Amino acid sequence: MVDNKTVSSNRVAEQFHSLLSRLVARNALPQELVQNVVEPTMNSDIVPRLWELGVDDRVLAEVISQIFNLAVFNGKVVDRDSMMRSGPDRCPWLIADNVLYVTNPYDRDQIEPLMRPWFC
Repeated sequence: MVDNKTVSSNRVAEQFHSLLSRLVARNALPQELVQNVVEPTMNSDIVPRLWELGVDDRVLAEVISQIFNLAVFNGKVVDRDSMMRSGPDRCPWLIADNVLYVTNPYDRDQIEPLMRPWFC
C-alpha cells in the first residue's frame, strides 16, 4: 500500500524533472548541473529551487506557461486602478486587468486564496 505522502513526493519529483528536462532543452540549464540537483520535497519549493540554480526568470516563465497552457504577463496594463500586487512575498504575484499572474503556479497555498472572489 502506498501512502499519500509518497504519492505527493513522487508527483513533486515528476513535475520538477519535467521542468528540468524542458529547461535543459532550452539551454537554460546544463545537463551536468541537473544530474546533481536536490529535488524539492514540496510543490511550493519547485520554482525557488530553480531560481537557486540560476534559471532565468523569463525562460522559466515561458516554460511554465507552456506546461500550464497560460499566458505570460506582457507588461501591459489597461486598467491601472484595478492592479494589485503582492508585497515582499517569496514568490510574487500580480493581478492586472482581472487576470492573476503568479511566479510559482505550483504553490497552491498561495494561489487558492487569491482566486477566491473578493466580493461576496
